Amino acid sequence: MIILLTGASKGIGIEITKYLCNAHTVIAISRNTLNFSHQNLKFIQGDIKDNNTIQQCQQYLDKKNFHLDILINNAAYLINKPFERIRTKDIIE
Repeated sequence: MIILLTGASKGIGIEITKYLCNAHTVIAISRNTLNFSHQNLKFIQGDIKDNNTIQQCQQYLDKKNFHLDILINNAAYLINKPFERIRTKDIIE
C-alpha cells in the first residue's frame, strides 16, 4: 500500500509515519525536516499547498510507477493569534 501523509515531522504525524513504514510505503510531507529514516519512507520537505511540493510527490509516484492508496491529511494550519481574536477572514485567507 502507498500512503501519503502530510504534517509528518512532529507529534502524531511522526508517530503515524514510524508505525506505517513497518508495513507500507509512506510518502511523508512536512515543512520541517524529518528526523527519521526508513527503507519504506520517501520524505518530501515542503508545504502541501505549494505546487512544487505536489509536483515532487507526483514525480516520485510516476518514477516508481506507484498509485496512491491512502491520504492522511495531518497538516495543520496555523493562525498565530489568540483564539478569541480569530475571525472568519483569518480562516478563509
